[in-house]
Amino acid sequence: TSGTCQSTLTDSNGDYSLAALDGHSYQLVETANETLPAPSICPPQVGTVNTDGLLINNTIADPEGYGSSSANIISLGVITGDSSNNNFADFLAPEFASCDADGYLTLRTPADLFAVDLFSGATEELAPDTTAGYNNNGLQVGYAMQTNHIIGDVSGTNLRVIALVDGDYNVHLLPITLTGSNININFNNATISDDGILYMTGGGTGYILMVDVNPASETYLQEIGRPSISAFSTADFAINPVDGKIYGLRTNGVIAIYDPVTQTRDNSKSVTQVIENGTTRTYSGSHFSSGYGAIYFDQAGNMYAVNNGNYSPPTPSIAAPVLQIPIGNGASANYTATIVSNLGFTMSTNDGARCRYAPLGLDFGDAPDSFITSYADVGPHHITRGNSIWLGSENTDNDVDGYG
Repeated sequence: TSGTCQSTLTDSNGDYSLAALDGHSYQLVETANETLPAPSICPPQVGTVNTDGLLINNTIADPEGYGSSSANIISLGVITGDSSNNNFADFLAPEFASCDADGYLTLRTPADLFAVDLFSGATEELAPDTTAGYNNNGLQVGYAMQTNHIIGDVSGTNLRVIALVDGDYNVHLLPITLTGSNININFNNATISDDGILYMTGGGTGYILMVDVNPASETYLQEIGRPSISAFSTADFAINPVDGKIYGLRTNGVIAIYDPVTQTRDNSKSVTQVIENGTTRTYSGSHFSSGYGAIYFDQAGNMYAVNNGNYSPPTPSIAAPVLQIPIGNGASANYTATIVSNLGFTMSTNDGARCRYAPLGLDFGDAPDSFITSYADVGPHHITRGNSIWLGSENTDNDVDGYG
């Protein structure tokens, strides 16, 4: 209650002790790389995710390479005597590369994990059968920028657990606390906000389940809301970094939207045209043989919707087309989608996750727009993903657009 802080280190057994005054309120906080005996920042900070998708200004943290199965904050209340067994539960969980350009794709049962280059359609299998040790079912996930892990629901169970996939592709099951009934539906839509809230819903479900997955929060692994909604009727959704709203795409071209601030739904926007290899067609749900099971965004607010089936007007048909939809600030009512790539195989029981602040793995020309360098003008660019040979010591970086 005096607004002061003190810090200590655990010993080799993980034990620690701190002096306390009777009659004062205390919080215990797990921090990383702090100074002794007084921390450099008081009180410890949760931090924020910046526009590069990186967590900054945080001191509340797990040791590098570890995850949490308990909150990094313990409120002790008013101290009137010794307080023991106040433990922080950590486990080995290496991170994914911070805000990588790749998207991540889970598919099949048990769930295989892939990296996806959305612009080229190239895929790389990172790990097969990630849920084989649990229940052999699928994963519906979002990307947590606070910890650089993939987190979400394991389908086919109503147990009160969520799954955390680490950078070594191991699946860790974390118990969650619900204020409502068990999660006895398959959540096929999942995404995670900048402040670490996991949003999940089923395609026909009348609510969104909100679970705190930020270990620096006191409500970590707890349900923090269950707002009622009209059903999304989508197979995945993702957060647009430009306006902060959650977007999904229905097979009929309707864009389903949820605003987390106002807790309102909107179906007033649609994809009305599709450009494929220079040919523009009116959007028709009959042209697509399945739903959009993986939704991603990039830094500029472009949605990438991966259809699980085929796009049939071309001959031969296009398997798992990737539609780029320039949502931006969401001001338009109608959008034209461009098929920028395709994955080459149809799929089911799948879901997508990506750091939405990452540009795609593209490098555009560094010249004024008078040289026609912008993305809108199909300016010159090349793919950076997977390149192992470079001329010079300064590698190119990924761009959202051409720059002058």
